[in-house]
Amino acid sequence: MQVECSKCHRMFYTSQEDLTFCPECLKKEFQAAPKLNDNELSELKAQYKSAARRQSARAERMNVGYLTGETFSTAGKIRFGIGVVLFILCLFVFLVGESNPSATPITELDPVQQRIVSVVFCWVAAGFVYFSTRRRPKLILSIAALFVLSGWYMPVFWAMVGKAVTPAAKVVVEEEKKAVTPEDTVITPTDNRRVLTDADISVYTQHAKRAQHLAHYGVYIDVQDGRARNIIRDAMTRILGAEYTRPYTRANGALFLVANVQGNRKDISPLLSRLGRVTYADVQEGVYEVLYDAEKANMVSHFSAEVLGSPNNTSFVSANISEMGCLDPMRVRMAANALANADVHILRREVHDAFARVLQEPWGDDQDTYTQLIRGLIVYSYPKDKVSIDLCRNYFRSRYSMHKEVDDAVIKFLIRETPDEMVAPIVEFWCENPVAWASSLKSLGLRVQAPLLDRLQTTNSIRQIGAILKYLQDNGTKDALPVVELFSDHPDSIIRHSARTTIEALRKRN
Repeated sequence: MQVECSKCHRMFYTSQEDLTFCPECLKKEFQAAPKLNDNELSELKAQYKSAARRQSARAERMNVGYLTGETFSTAGKIRFGIGVVLFILCLFVFLVGESNPSATPITELDPVQQRIVSVVFCWVAAGFVYFSTRRRPKLILSIAALFVLSGWYMPVFWAMVGKAVTPAAKVVVEEEKKAVTPEDTVITPTDNRRVLTDADISVYTQHAKRAQHLAHYGVYIDVQDGRARNIIRDAMTRILGAEYTRPYTRANGALFLVANVQGNRKDISPLLSRLGRVTYADVQEGVYEVLYDAEKANMVSHFSAEVLGSPNNTSFVSANISEMGCLDPMRVRMAANALANADVHILRREVHDAFARVLQEPWGDDQDTYTQLIRGLIVYSYPKDKVSIDLCRNYFRSRYSMHKEVDDAVIKFLIRETPDEMVAPIVEFWCENPVAWASSLKSLGLRVQAPLLDRLQTTNSIRQIGAILKYLQDNGTKDALPVVELFSDHPDSIIRHSARTTIEALRKRN
């Protein structure tokens, strides 16, 4: 573009918008600028060389100080602090996990996973410490090595300390080991000896003293599989109604602390016999030991997905009945769903008995499995089946008391088998949601007229009054006329109109 020079006022071409001097004027300005003399130039060069020497000396001192360990920089102190804090944090987590009676994320892991977590944290802490400074390298290396070694032993550190502070128990164990012969190492059902020492079950005994008003149990099972431990823990909590169950790693197995069970302490050997052979039982103290048998516990399914999911397979029924006998709720739920959907015509009595047998266990905390088992039981029930009626009634009452949604299949079954018992709850459900429960209320017939008339005289809800009048208009009898006529002069115009329409419909009805 063409721009006018601000000095000589001549026009010149340029691509820069902020340029106001033409090239000739700029040349004159630079030629007129004062030049440095020799003294000024030499002084400037000397200052530059001095600054370069100072910078080089500073860098050399920092390098020498880092290599010889003469300094401990602020960044190094921060790295050292982070390493120590990480180690203390890891130590504190495992200390809390060992001493806390309730379950923690660390105690949910099996021993191998706990060691992996500990090793990772301790290696990171050791790395921060090792690279913090070169000052006193032997001391820093020793601290880092201590952190690394601690990572492997930290999960069992507090158990080792507990054994160390009970030398008497240790001596007794050593004396017992000397007196035992190879033949005596095999535990028979008549043996009443504990494998665990008092130090091993110290966690249980300490908790038992704190919870004397509730029942509690300490069960040792020589199971090392983490998945099996989780299933056993959840099953004990569910079946015994405990507040929680927590496994402690002990003697190549797990000591399950079953805490805060409502009611008096009882013999739980029948439950434990499903997991293997009970080798020690002290009912008064609530201490048991079980020789784990994976086959007896049915922890691993021996049937393929094709057998369990194909009703045409000859082993379909027996395989799913076997699956429902295990302690894993997921397998129980899948087997119950498969049998309910198949509705097989062979071995129906055996399937019905299997559902009834499994439902004897408490399933209130696992509503998905509970509902699926009830659905399957209804499919294989027969008219006037007292066992099925009682189990469905218990399911309905538990859901009804908690104001939870009840499965439609259970509602229909109970209306069919025990209609008189279902009048009051169905009327209450219908009053809350007339649209959703209309078919259920209608299926009860004239049984609901009396309770609806009682509700009509006691409620102040305009919505409920209108819904009841509409139901009586469509399904009521002349016996409802005295109560309905009371609303023919109601202050609300809609209610008055509905009542008068209902009166006309009732009078026309035979």
